[in-house]
Amino acid sequence: MVYKSINQIFDGDIRLIDDFTDADLSNLDLSHIKPEAWAGANFRNTNFKGTNIRFYPDDLKPFYMYEFLKDYPEYQYNNISGCDFEDCDLSYLEDSDFFSLIIEKCNFKNTGLNIDFTNPKLVNYKCYSYNQNKLFGVTLPTSYSRKEKEYWDYIDIDIEFLRKNPTIEVSSGKVMELIKKSLSITRNQLYTVEEYHGRVEYAKKIMEQDRQGYLKKFYNEMKPYLKNIVEEEQFFLGEIIDKSFDECNFKRLHLSLGFNTIKDLQKKDIEISSVLFSRDCNIDEVQVPITIHNWDNQSSTRILNSEITYQTNLYVELNRICNMKCKFCRNQGLENQKYDYHNIIKNLKIVYENINNIVIGGGEPTLLLDDLKRLIKDVTDDSYSGKFSIITNGSLSIEDYESLGDDYIFYMSRHAIEDEENRAIFGDSKHALLSADQLEVVNQFTSGNSILCCTCFKGGVDTKDKMINYIKFA
Repeated sequence: MVYKSINQIFDGDIRLIDDFTDADLSNLDLSHIKPEAWAGANFRNTNFKGTNIRFYPDDLKPFYMYEFLKDYPEYQYNNISGCDFEDCDLSYLEDSDFFSLIIEKCNFKNTGLNIDFTNPKLVNYKCYSYNQNKLFGVTLPTSYSRKEKEYWDYIDIDIEFLRKNPTIEVSSGKVMELIKKSLSITRNQLYTVEEYHGRVEYAKKIMEQDRQGYLKKFYNEMKPYLKNIVEEEQFFLGEIIDKSFDECNFKRLHLSLGFNTIKDLQKKDIEISSVLFSRDCNIDEVQVPITIHNWDNQSSTRILNSEITYQTNLYVELNRICNMKCKFCRNQGLENQKYDYHNIIKNLKIVYENINNIVIGGGEPTLLLDDLKRLIKDVTDDSYSGKFSIITNGSLSIEDYESLGDDYIFYMSRHAIEDEENRAIFGDSKHALLSADQLEVVNQFTSGNSILCCTCFKGGVDTKDKMINYIKFA
């Protein structure tokens, strides 16, 4: 229905029509109509473009999902879905006006609308089984293009929203979320090859909205390792995130790690743990556990079921050789292994710039004293960087620790306060471990960069009082 005269709607102050579903009022000037005059009206797929209508959503006719809920106001909401308000001044509306309001496919272009769609009260407020902050197919004012990418991670959007708002940039993770959701809705276990191709092409079409570019880069990096069209579909469903790491190449690692929502890639939040360098294990072939993280700890944007940490650490086991026999040691029973020094230097050079801390462990790494003395310069071509640490049992002489003190932070393993008790735990029959007094000397020449580490086990530091005393001792 197209209305060409205000007299078709109002007779003086009396409104003649309640239901404006599918109506076109764009030919009218409604700026002089008071907001309360629209109380009880029903707006749905209504064209108000250029009319400058003023109204308050809470005054409209309430909507309820089921007939039996009409007597329960707490389960009612307002619905203006599909309405076109382009060029109307809606700047007077506040967040509270959008509580329990359905706005799918609404056009708010050039309206001055300034609603915070991340406001938690816009979600499930008064409504029965309906998620309020959906912006499916909604067109927003261009001012929303100034929002950070992370802003949209909180909001339920769809591909149509991105198409209608080409200046809004969401994170690559959000695009991946949309792909996974779209494919999961229609997923079953029985597809023809043609249907798999169709699903992958559909995913790629959505991926065109990845203006941040990390998803596209990640896909291009992974594609050579996806064996067939089924695995491509599984990739877009988030079910293949480490296919290439069966044959991990550190030279391409930093590209994959760029797939997250943070703005500064130098802050990329990666944890690489338990990487074993040995003569039998080339880093280009080793299986490396990797998680890709979201810096802002927003659960809705965790990429590919990742976890959250705030450090980028690389733990390198130089060997599995040790001169002590701790009963609780996790490495007991493992064969001693040596390593290829040149191989570890080659790979550390590749990842060095993207790592916050490089922790050297073992075995007991100080048994390879000469290699520790040259390792940092071979990797960085400069002096102390503050990135390198050693986990050691304290069995070197004070002089030897002093020779390493300018380059490394020491994590000194000590599992008891008293020297004799500590030696008994380590199985130190030769009294090779530094005493408490000697540890203090090491701490002084390292300017406090020696950190005591204690494993709490039954028979050792195993009570609250013992822990408190150990902390005081440390």
